[in-house]
Amino acid sequence: MIATSAPFAPRPEWADPEGAAAITATGGTVHWLRAGDGLPLRAAYWGGKDGRPRGTMLLLNGRAEFIEKHLETVAELRRRGFSVWTLDWRGQGRSGRLLPDPNKGHVRDFADYVADLAQLVREKVEPSLAGGPLLLLAHSMGGNIALRYLAAYPGLVRRAILSAPMIDFQRNGMPLQRALALTGLICALPGMAGCYNGGHRRAIRAAHASVETNPFTTCPLRFARTAAWLAHDPRLRIGAATWGWSRAALRSVAALADPDLPGRIAIPVLLLAAEDERITDNAAIARFAAALPQGRLEVIPGARHELLGEADAPRARFWQICDAFLEASPERPPAEAATAMPGG
Repeated sequence: MIATSAPFAPRPEWADPEGAAAITATGGTVHWLRAGDGLPLRAAYWGGKDGRPRGTMLLLNGRAEFIEKHLETVAELRRRGFSVWTLDWRGQGRSGRLLPDPNKGHVRDFADYVADLAQLVREKVEPSLAGGPLLLLAHSMGGNIALRYLAAYPGLVRRAILSAPMIDFQRNGMPLQRALALTGLICALPGMAGCYNGGHRRAIRAAHASVETNPFTTCPLRFARTAAWLAHDPRLRIGAATWGWSRAALRSVAALADPDLPGRIAIPVLLLAAEDERITDNAAIARFAAALPQGRLEVIPGARHELLGEADAPRARFWQICDAFLEASPERPPAEAATAMPGG
């Protein structure tokens, strides 16, 4: 029998003004935080499936994503014995918006994302730890935020997996410093920080125009699932980024370019890149992996940007590599742990 929809596509009974139905139906609970600036942040938690969990996974999604998009990933992690914490970043999903137009993807500074993550860990994750290590799985923009968090808050997370992390992104050859200068000039104009980045707006429209040419995934069913979720609950949707978000993203890329930053992340980190990547910069990912004390890079053949939302074959390879990485004991010396992991 041929599947006609991806797992965890929205269901009519999951229509819910509180944004909790799909999470509770899959065994989770919704939690709300109040950020330091008063913004409401939606988080969710799923306990381990069989009693005492193997560990707790902190799942961090990407730009314009939302908790429901990753219910399949949550199920994969729970099948592996992990409990899971995740959240909607400020300005997207069901978390509070920063501008009157809720469709604009906006943030003041990526440091606000890092502060929100630190608050989630402090107020919700740490009190709930019930055995096993705290681990981290982050995608795209979530990978950028995760690296900054790991550098600023060492000692709690024991291992990290980064899926197509936004260490840098493709800019049609424009150097980082020139892009920073351009967005700085634009954002200095009154009101412009909150306006759409026209180039990004055109790129987003083109990206969603066709399942065949989209830069996200080769899987038509998972591509359609994301669209179905946004039709099911339009409050989950955000559109293109503002100039303010673009400026903040470039500044965060510049922060990761600090040559001293990788050395502050002493834990084992697995970085996975998509062979057919059209959004983030694979060369930057490779350089960062090489600079980490315990970094490892793997490239998923035939995959596009959303490794967690790819077709079954690339996803299977993704999970095969992750499983081997997670099986390696955090207590092993770095050299021994490296020899225990599979080749490319």
